[in-house]
Order: sequence, then C-alpha cells, then structure tokens
Amino acid sequence: MRTAFINTENDVEGNDYTGAAGRYIDADGDEFDTLPGIVAHDAPWASVAVEVEGGYQVFESISDYETWEKQK
Repeated sequence: MRTAFINTENDVEGNDYTGAAGRYIDADGDEFDTLPGIVAHDAPWASVAVEVEGGYQVFESISDYETWEKQK
C-alpha cells in the first residue's frame, strides 16, 4: 500500500492535466479517467488521485483509496 500527498500550493502547474490513465476525483466529487499532470509526474505509480485542500492525496490502488475513504 502506497499513498502520498502532493502539495500544489503556489504551484502554477499544479492543476495541469495529462492523458495519464487513472481515476481522478475532484473537490466536488466528480470523477475523471485521467490523472492531473503533477500526479503523473510526482507519483507515476498512483492509480487514484483525490483533490484535497492544498493538493492531491494519491493512492496506488483502488482498494487503498476505498480504505482511506471509509476512514474519513
């Protein structure tokens, strides 16, 4: 299980998008099939990215994300 926080505060490219496959959940709960560019760059192992205050919480697997979501 691998998770990480990617800080995007004061990062002008923090919200750039890419075609990297994965599951991205924005702050409104909307889901997309591609990961933000900074996530693909900083955590190429991530398959799920969730937008949180100040950046993204990223997860290696769907089950890791689901465990985190249940603990919130």
